[in-house]
Amino acid sequence: MVETDQDRDFVVVVAARPASPTTVEQLLRQRNDQRVLVWVPEELTNEERGRLLDFTAYRKLVSSWQGKDTEDAVTVINWIANTLQTEIGKIVRIIDSSYGRGRVASLQQANLDFHVAGEKLAPMLEPLVDRVLTSCYESRLITFDPPFFFRNEEAVKVINGIVKTGEIPRSAKPNQNISAAQNFGFGLNIIRRGAERTLDASDNPFVHAIWQFIDNHLVDERQPMNIETIYKNFRGLNGPAGKHYGLTRRIIQIYLVCLTRQGRIRLAVGPRSGLSFSTIDYSNLAEIDFSARVLDSLTEIQKVTRPENWEVLQPYAEKLLGQSLAAVQDDAAIASYRARLRELFASGSAESRRVADTAERLFATLGVAPIYVSDAQQIAALYQTDLADGNDIDRVLHALCEIFGYQAFTNGRAERSEVDDLGNRLRDYQNLQRFLVYETELRTADRYVKHDLSGDRGALRDIVMQQRAVADKLKNLQPLIDEEVRLRTELIGSTPLQPGERGTIRALITSYTESYLALHDDVLNKIDDECRAILALVEGAEMRMLRALEDVNALQPAISGQLNEYLRALTNELFTCPAASHDSVRRQLATEPVHVCGLTFANAVEHLGNARAKREFAQQRWDEAIDLKLAVFFNTAVRERLEQGRGDPLIEGMLGSTTTAELRAFLVQVVSDTPDFADRINRYLKRIVVKPVRLADFKPTMSTVESGQIAALAHEFQQFLEDQLRSVEGDSDTLPVLQIE
Repeated sequence: MVETDQDRDFVVVVAARPASPTTVEQLLRQRNDQRVLVWVPEELTNEERGRLLDFTAYRKLVSSWQGKDTEDAVTVINWIANTLQTEIGKIVRIIDSSYGRGRVASLQQANLDFHVAGEKLAPMLEPLVDRVLTSCYESRLITFDPPFFFRNEEAVKVINGIVKTGEIPRSAKPNQNISAAQNFGFGLNIIRRGAERTLDASDNPFVHAIWQFIDNHLVDERQPMNIETIYKNFRGLNGPAGKHYGLTRRIIQIYLVCLTRQGRIRLAVGPRSGLSFSTIDYSNLAEIDFSARVLDSLTEIQKVTRPENWEVLQPYAEKLLGQSLAAVQDDAAIASYRARLRELFASGSAESRRVADTAERLFATLGVAPIYVSDAQQIAALYQTDLADGNDIDRVLHALCEIFGYQAFTNGRAERSEVDDLGNRLRDYQNLQRFLVYETELRTADRYVKHDLSGDRGALRDIVMQQRAVADKLKNLQPLIDEEVRLRTELIGSTPLQPGERGTIRALITSYTESYLALHDDVLNKIDDECRAILALVEGAEMRMLRALEDVNALQPAISGQLNEYLRALTNELFTCPAASHDSVRRQLATEPVHVCGLTFANAVEHLGNARAKREFAQQRWDEAIDLKLAVFFNTAVRERLEQGRGDPLIEGMLGSTTTAELRAFLVQVVSDTPDFADRINRYLKRIVVKPVRLADFKPTMSTVESGQIAALAHEFQQFLEDQLRSVEGDSDTLPVLQIE
């Protein structure tokens, strides 16, 4: 069913008294309108007439006795009330019975079947009105499957759902607009079975009739037609060709938007539409969010003028759109092609600029001459042409003239040589565009071919060969740009890598990555060994021995803390990797040949040599510090005092050591088993004070020495040492000892 407009297009005349068929027929012929219905009651029966007279008498009595306070008045009123309680239903049914036995007639049907039930007229009249309007209106062809009822608000949803765009995209999520289009599109005859997502009003008689009316009356294509003219001719009776269309305003508006979508007409809108433009045509139709306010603001209709110079632009447009275009004069088809050109220029503007700029930077990075970049820049300039003002055909032709030098705009005809040239330029641009899909891989390849592989040439021979193969291909890119298959198979490579594949970017990265992982693991393991060797010095038995010796008064000041910090600081100078997992290495090597740690085949030997040198230096510094401390025990005065401890196994062992190496080994062995180690040594050496003296603190008066000055210089050094001895505080029993550093 269809909801009619608020200004009703039917009349039901309900007679107050019976009338003969002749009288009813005369009335209908006088009106001469098939949409007029006359409902007359049947004559009352004797019984009904008697009840009606009784009811009249009751009303007369009530009128006479109401308002009086006498006992008679009360009695009469009560009697009437009691009587009506049983009689009122029968009296009321007189009306239903009389009209139910009556007759409903129209101009074409003298006696319409009907049924009286209930108190509301609408449910009784709707079937009659529907039958009469269906019999006279062409709109009876518009039917909807139950339970769908086409209300006026459904028109807005149908337009937003399919009419304004011409199709329902496959990716569109279901919503009320799409549902309305699918529910009512078949009944409105704007969708065909089997193509439910595409607007198709080609077989719609109403769309065709409206277009014929517009086309016949707007001889001058610049002349507008008031939209009320369409409403008046297609809503009620006596429309074009004498047909009674009976369409509602909203359905007419749907069909007008269909014609707009076809590119046949444009619609003018008033200021209350809320739109930023004053006309609706094929170019802006899809972007409008239609509402009742927009539809109610439609004011005029204008035919779309046949585009000039389309036949000149068409061969160039075929190249731009990448397909053959039918040589038609149909405005709707041409409007579709022009809209696609506008969409191409709008979407291609930023993309072509990106292609040109990216290609220019990429070729500069690769260090090769730019290929097709000038073509891309010209295509970008073409797509910058503004086609929004409606004069798109001439603007495109003018741009082709300005940018490529084509003479179609000037001469008013297309030249085959120019069309072929444009096709070649677009082909090269599109090849370049596809080539840039692999920009990341190409930049990665550039990093790899420029990477220094001066490590172990034997182990890297295969990688170096693949590196050279990729480098050679990067120097001759044009054949690969022209053929994407060759680009992918000869340069980019397969994912996953195919057996036997060599000389591609992915083959190079794969081979390099496996060798790099082995190098990475080997270097980290060896450097870790060197680091552990350094830490073993400060965490081992000799460190425990050194800390025990530092409790001996004669061996002050303590150096173990400083030595511990220094050696541990050396381990921080060793090469390390902040993310040593294979996954981390593989991820980074997918885009560049060096991991975040900076390890390369060229610097691996340097890192290993540095670690070994640090470990050797740490050992040397450690040995010097230990030997310097132990050297005190070989001082003559110190040994004389230790002689007092003969008989003590600790002292015996120390005196029995003839070298610092022997003494060092002995003390390491006994220190852990001798808790009173320092106390037993201090017992004999408590009066000995060892003062470290740095040679750097000696500042002679002469900086250059001749043979005759050596004695004087020796005397100055003697004085320096004596001053140092005198600076040692203590009593007469104190034995100062200088330790030269």
